[in-house]
Amino acid sequence: MHFGIFDHVERRDPDLGSLYKDRLHLLARADQCGYFCYHVAEHQGTPLCMAPSPSLLLAAVASSTENIHFGPLCYLLPLYDPLRLVNEICMLDQLGNGRLEVGISRGVSPIEMGFFGITPDEARERFDEVLEIMEMGLTQTQLSYDGTYYHYENVPLELGVVREPHPPIWYPTSGTRSVAWVAERGFQTVFLGAPDHVAEQVKLYHEHLRAGVKPEEQKVGVLRYVMVAETDAEAMRAAAPAYEAHLANLRYLSRSRGRGTREEVPDTAGAREGSPAELAGAVQRGWAAVGSPATVSEQIAEMVEQTGCNYLVFNPLLAATPIDRALAAVELFAEQVMPSFT
Repeated sequence: MHFGIFDHVERRDPDLGSLYKDRLHLLARADQCGYFCYHVAEHQGTPLCMAPSPSLLLAAVASSTENIHFGPLCYLLPLYDPLRLVNEICMLDQLGNGRLEVGISRGVSPIEMGFFGITPDEARERFDEVLEIMEMGLTQTQLSYDGTYYHYENVPLELGVVREPHPPIWYPTSGTRSVAWVAERGFQTVFLGAPDHVAEQVKLYHEHLRAGVKPEEQKVGVLRYVMVAETDAEAMRAAAPAYEAHLANLRYLSRSRGRGTREEVPDTAGAREGSPAELAGAVQRGWAAVGSPATVSEQIAEMVEQTGCNYLVFNPLLAATPIDRALAAVELFAEQVMPSFT
């Protein structure tokens, strides 16, 4: 069992410089605590995400850590020129000495795609083309391609990656129709949803896993909110307002544009209708683990048993969580929860 950190980089106050520094401070500690990876989201035009260019933040992460892997979860591929993206991926992988994990997505918010003049149908077409070029560019020294949106002729690719043929690719999803495609491509993944829904996805993933790929080497993750403190009561006091603020950020774009509450969702969401509206319900239904180290260990053990996942990703910096609270939670989780699963 491995554990990772997920971060929307939600707005906390106007001082964005401190927001970024807080993450680097927390990751310097997490780097020494045995966490596998730091995953950062990409969203556009919303307080849900203050890292609309994740490569910039990840370059700082690469240079300030030594052990923890890092990567976007996810790059919104329809928004990228694939040649530039290939170069960014190569640079990040070199900066981190092979620690980059590359998450990709079509983009789940039509509102965000619309900011760039991209329709849902075009987003799907662009995603397919960018992904094809990206995989070519990471394995070749020269790029030629003639597609609908992108055309390259004998472009030299000078950078290269550390891990061959390329860094692991992740495609998080909660849509059952996507799982077989993800598995057949040999991508790693993170799921979100009710435990029984995730369990179905895990089973489907393993049934369709690409021939030659070793199941035990694939990370099949689940995204959950986790807050651990010395006591159950202390953890709930810290977690409840952060959870409420996070849900408000998730719905910000859809409500501000008069489109209901389901347009704006996290990268890993596709079945958001089951998401509990209150923290107590989230804990009860297995969407969150909140409490003392002993309580959280029991809750996570139940999640693992119910879902069959071998990787848990959680967000200690949810919404307006103070950095000292998040740092304490990261340390306490590593010291008193993780050993139960390793």
